[in-house]
Amino acid sequence: MATKAKHSHTHPHNHGPAHDRNHAHSKMALKSKPAKKIDDFLDSPVLACFARNSLPFIMTVPDSDFSTVQEHFVPSADLQAATARADVAKAPGSEIISNAVDHNASATTLQRVRLDRRFKIGYSKLTGHSIELRRDISHETRAATEAGGKVESGTRLFEKDELPYASLVEDVWRGKLCDECLRVLPEDKSLWKSCLECPAPTPASVTASPKSRSLSLVDDEEIYKGSLERHDGPVLFCSESCQREAWAAWHQFECRFGNELKQLGKQTRLALRIFWKNRRHNIRMTGNNATANPVTSPPSSTSKPTLSSLIPKSSSMSSSASLVSSSGSKIAKLTKAAAGLTLDSEVARISSSDSDGSGLTPAQLCHNFHKINQIMRMSYIMTGYYLQHLLGLTQADSHPGLEDLNGVDVAWSSIPVVTMELAYLQALVQFNSFSIKNDVTEPALGSDMMMRVNHYVIGSGVYLLASLLNHSCAPSAMTVFGNNTKTRVQTDSTGDKESGATLPDPRKMNVVTTRRMQLDLSKEKSPPVCIEISYGPQGGRMATDLRKEMLLQSYLFECNCSACNDMYAETLRQKMFKCPKGGYACRAMTDSETTCPTCGAEVDMALRHKMTQLMARLLTESQDPSLTLPKRLTLLKALESTQAKTFVNTCVLYGNTCDQLAMVHAQYGDLGQSIEWCKKALKVVTVHFPHDSIEVAQETLKLAGLYFNNLQPKEAKVHIQNAIKLYQGHYGLESEHPDLMELYEMDRALQALQ
Repeated sequence: MATKAKHSHTHPHNHGPAHDRNHAHSKMALKSKPAKKIDDFLDSPVLACFARNSLPFIMTVPDSDFSTVQEHFVPSADLQAATARADVAKAPGSEIISNAVDHNASATTLQRVRLDRRFKIGYSKLTGHSIELRRDISHETRAATEAGGKVESGTRLFEKDELPYASLVEDVWRGKLCDECLRVLPEDKSLWKSCLECPAPTPASVTASPKSRSLSLVDDEEIYKGSLERHDGPVLFCSESCQREAWAAWHQFECRFGNELKQLGKQTRLALRIFWKNRRHNIRMTGNNATANPVTSPPSSTSKPTLSSLIPKSSSMSSSASLVSSSGSKIAKLTKAAAGLTLDSEVARISSSDSDGSGLTPAQLCHNFHKINQIMRMSYIMTGYYLQHLLGLTQADSHPGLEDLNGVDVAWSSIPVVTMELAYLQALVQFNSFSIKNDVTEPALGSDMMMRVNHYVIGSGVYLLASLLNHSCAPSAMTVFGNNTKTRVQTDSTGDKESGATLPDPRKMNVVTTRRMQLDLSKEKSPPVCIEISYGPQGGRMATDLRKEMLLQSYLFECNCSACNDMYAETLRQKMFKCPKGGYACRAMTDSETTCPTCGAEVDMALRHKMTQLMARLLTESQDPSLTLPKRLTLLKALESTQAKTFVNTCVLYGNTCDQLAMVHAQYGDLGQSIEWCKKALKVVTVHFPHDSIEVAQETLKLAGLYFNNLQPKEAKVHIQNAIKLYQGHYGLESEHPDLMELYEMDRALQALQ
């Protein structure tokens, strides 16, 4: 990720379904979540190797003083049992890994994905690396971008879809999806391929609850669909080709330690997957992935920091918390003020010859290990040391390349190579991982009349080229997976038809522009036009101060994008209360105003607080999935009535209730009432989001479907055509997005009636 300068665009775009509870949930998380304890940063198997009373001392020593970790490390009984197994061969070194028998090219070679020729990797001292529109383009390429250098909305950034450098299936989807390709396992279980060498699950591995530094914390994405039983058995594959590929890439090194690794967080396990692949290609992670001067001299004993000074001050989440949106997490770089140095010294620049990104490796991504708080750094080192013991990885006396880094204290040379590499990789995953999402179109609240695209997080992965994308709360692009990528259907070269390999590869990712962008070719020098995605919080969905705080804590930069500087939009969002006397005859009020700015009427703040509490209770109760339909409708009507007395009808919270009422009435079959509530919800969306946003497109699709099913062809046709234009603007004219397919089908049906 990158620090942000002012952006050229002025309005927000988003690519997920509107979820108006995000603001309330995020505010609650930031203000109410208890402070983390030291052992919250470590997984239980690692904690078991250190005495609890020694943790405060370990966390206060300089992270370069590795001898403290070594002195207090006592292998637990489980660790000793794992390493003492007579049939366990030590995990191989880089030479053995490189010479492993390879059955599938994608498991043994780096995937060389490159940018479309209209884009390039850029660099500036202010923002670091980024992906931007190419200026030094040929006449042929300029013609491809249309007259005047325009890049249309719906343009794919990558020539070919990018596969993750390493990936991991979400725990709750294990046993349902292939552990390698993340496709759904065949219905016929006899076609499943499992590893006979995997150990049987132990009670400890089944009941363990790893303190994973979560890779997905976004409310409008669901980790799993319905109720899934966790699979704690051996790894499962959809085909022999996936089994061979996984064995060559990672499973042969992890197989006998499956029970121990299951107890570790997914961030740690994903870092380990990257480690195996790095060793295969002789790629080593060092401190200069974050800065050329990563370590200063360790503080003297007289200036040793206290434990309280090391625990993050925020009561919500530490600066190391990983926040993933519908687009996931990427690279992070500090602002110059926070870093205390210029960003051109943070990471080696990608050469101009590699501006298409085809030569990118993990060693060129920022891990910012030396920028995260000390407790997090020590937890990564302690976890790395545990993994080194567990897997029997080769020890080393010094870290290669550290002597070449300016200002590095010699104490770092005491840290084993593998331990430090694994620590760096955990930090790299923290800032560069994406949630792999699967879009499923389903009936909303069980209604066949109202459909909704749900985004299910099925795994996590690190994508090298996509990691160079900068953040904006008003993004100009979005990530797409699986069926929405450039190569919608992948044909498996092995011919394993039973594997389901002809289905879209859910791991494949591309990035799609969500609006037209213009190159200013009339000037030799002009600001670059950068392609930006959202790392999570977006304008229109969350208050500016909360967005900025979450980004600073999660990604270590202070966002200064156009949405964060749009005071008008923020003021509009805050003005949500009606005057208790004049109603709509007076201007809307903020929650801090005690008198109406129009008529001067005083606000009964005690009554407002009481109404707010009532609305919160009704909202919570109405979302109970066990409710009967009549009970849900009763609660939603009470909620709407209370909100209508308190809020203006353009309030986001009110719009969400209208949307819920539309769905419930559709489920009842009362399409007339459903249409009226959906129109109110669409009005709210158009106030808070741009007219060409995906939020407007999604709500327009809902209304079009209601008109269509209510046999109102004239109104349906208008909204269908509007929704088609909006979706094509986001996904491209040739997209086969499920929503577009539904719109095309309705449009054809109406044409047949003419």
